[in-house]
Amino acid sequence: MTLHPAMKSLSLAVFATLVLAGCVEDKPSYFPFNEGRDWSYGVTVDNAKGIALQKSFVTNLSHSDLEGEKLATRRMHNGEVYFYKETDDGVVRVAINRPGNGLYWEAEPVHVLGYPLTPGTKWSQKEQSYLFNIKLFNAEYNEMTVPMLMEYEIESLGETVKVPAGVFTDCIKVKGLGKTSVKGNFSEVFIGLTVETVQWFAPGVGLVKSQRHETSSNPRIAGGEYVKVLEEF
Repeated sequence: MTLHPAMKSLSLAVFATLVLAGCVEDKPSYFPFNEGRDWSYGVTVDNAKGIALQKSFVTNLSHSDLEGEKLATRRMHNGEVYFYKETDDGVVRVAINRPGNGLYWEAEPVHVLGYPLTPGTKWSQKEQSYLFNIKLFNAEYNEMTVPMLMEYEIESLGETVKVPAGVFTDCIKVKGLGKTSVKGNFSEVFIGLTVETVQWFAPGVGLVKSQRHETSSNPRIAGGEYVKVLEEF
């Protein structure tokens, strides 16, 4: 059978579309949402309160329909459920369901990973510090949180990362930086605060390692370090 030229062009176009669609579907995700997958992380927190070893668990649930949107869903080790969606700008968290407090919608979507997945891609978002402690006059420390604008950038591709769960290649490396200042209660001097982060995402796996450093220009505010590594998945 001989196809009419118009039908032949249409067939080629459909074939090309299917091939491209197949390529997209086969492309491994750096933040997978497959239902039933789970991850186990080891966490080390080192700040003025001392060194604490913790565990963190993440489980993918079935997709949920919220206000007409089909969202990917993840349950965290503390019982909180996070809701995500994929946009042209990247993977973003749009809502959190906290036990006892109900559903909370983010005022602005919180980026987990920005697109395109190429070096130089940047995004920013408002966050809070969580490692700082302020020294009181009785020499004890109190936890303090500081709002800060974090600037993120995909620094490189093809990174190799070794963690307890194994050696992962072709990882994406994302660096974050935030700076601000606060006025101390004990003086008129402004204290500079800096937050630096590094994250590595592996294809088909997601986050495999995360590091966070919070530093201060004044010893009255102590910073700290947070390290999270994948142990099982």
